[in-house]
Amino acid sequence: MEQDDMVSSILGRALTNAAQSLYDDYVKANASFRSGAGLKAKLIRTMHGHGCPWCRKLAGTYDYDDAPADIYRRHDNCSCTVTYVTEKGYQDVHNKKFVTDPKEIERRKLIGLEEDSKKHRFTPITEETISNVKEVQLSQYPNITGNEFQLKNRELLEYSRKYNNCEEVSFAFDSSFINKRVVSGDLESTDVDFRGLGNHIFVMHNHPKNSSFSTKDVLFMFKNEEIGAISIVKNNGGVEVLEKTESYSYKRVNILASRLLKNIAPKNNSDYDKFVKQLILDCEKDELVIWTKK
Repeated sequence: MEQDDMVSSILGRALTNAAQSLYDDYVKANASFRSGAGLKAKLIRTMHGHGCPWCRKLAGTYDYDDAPADIYRRHDNCSCTVTYVTEKGYQDVHNKKFVTDPKEIERRKLIGLEEDSKKHRFTPITEETISNVKEVQLSQYPNITGNEFQLKNRELLEYSRKYNNCEEVSFAFDSSFINKRVVSGDLESTDVDFRGLGNHIFVMHNHPKNSSFSTKDVLFMFKNEEIGAISIVKNNGGVEVLEKTESYSYKRVNILASRLLKNIAPKNNSDYDKFVKQLILDCEKDELVIWTKK
């Protein structure tokens, strides 16, 4: 494998598997909702190709209440699909074709934020949280003070709380921190719109579950040369910033990733988290990035 492709290959695979897992969790929750609402569901797990012994054991059709606990789970690069069927229609996990009752959609919209936060384990944003956001002095952006950056983080949390149910929001700024583009996401991620913002772009976003940099965050920053830094303001007020230095080189990052792969061979989400954290630390040690945490 070419070293220039190492980061994309490793972290890209993590994103594919994470997306599959998240969508499976959604289908599981939706099937549970349907069952509780009296919409009796069946679940069908189908193999594509020969399949491993574990997948062959799970393949089949089940009543929702009798389905094995692992029916929604897939190993690295698994191609199995899970479909649920009710008298109202069916949904395929992968191609997302589904039929739903409009009344059911409206009922789901009534779920309160507090109940939702307990279910999904995210932190609702409060006035106290916003006022207690940590102040961080940026290293590679001398034109903005720590207090000014703190105010922008407060602005982002306020926007998330007011317009996006405390879920993820991204602010992308040009190097002057004047021009801004805003995108609203969901509990797990958000896209970033950095069109027309030039180079040395600063991307801010919040993490509802108060986690550190995700695989998607790191891959996005490392691969896009226009991005100079990315930051997280957590829903609990914590702040992390990852800034590229003048010595930053994507080629060098790939060399470090190749070396790291010899010690950490990611197979699950926990492994990928460790890989990403250690890759950032290795890049920091090599003076390619500056990682600030408050």
